Amino acid sequence: MTEKNSELKSPQWSSTTKLIVGLTFVTVFALLFVRFMNFIGPLLLIFIITYLLRPLVESVSRWLKLSWRGAVNLIFIILVLAILSSLTGVGVAIGQQSQVVFNVVTEFFENLPEIIDELSHQVYILGPWRIDVAQILADLNFDPLEITNQILGMVNPVLGRAGDLLGSAASSAASLIGSIVIILIVSYF
Repeated sequence: MTEKNSELKSPQWSSTTKLIVGLTFVTVFALLFVRFMNFIGPLLLIFIITYLLRPLVESVSRWLKLSWRGAVNLIFIILVLAILSSLTGVGVAIGQQSQVVFNVVTEFFENLPEIIDELSHQVYILGPWRIDVAQILADLNFDPLEITNQILGMVNPVLGRAGDLLGSAASSAASLIGSIVIILIVSYF
């Protein structure tokens, strides 16, 4: 029996072999971590939700004398309704604020020629000094209409990119909602 045991023993690994195997495992683990990094956050969130809801489900199950499945269904229905109402409220608020910002910006740029014309005819008095903006602009050969056109020329590309920004925000919001749905479904099961 002793002879068989001695024959079945695996050889001892040298320090170099242990180092190579260890570094290989670390490298593979690091590559897997980097590759699946997008899944780690939602996966952790799924475990946290499940961990936090378990005592609540147990309490509801005992208190309402429901089965485990019934208590889970009730908790998740309430959770989904709360999330949907929150997302709806936030969406309505963002929509209203976006409309207000759009109206303010549109009104400002529509009134920009009048604003610049009004500012170009102002006279400011600071103590003993009198600053006549119209005289300064005349001395520098600046035309208020030219200034308006330059400002509008600089702002037009920025406003043109606003559509891209809104599209990106909508895409991010859809991705977030999809992630929330997947997290809830997996934590439900």
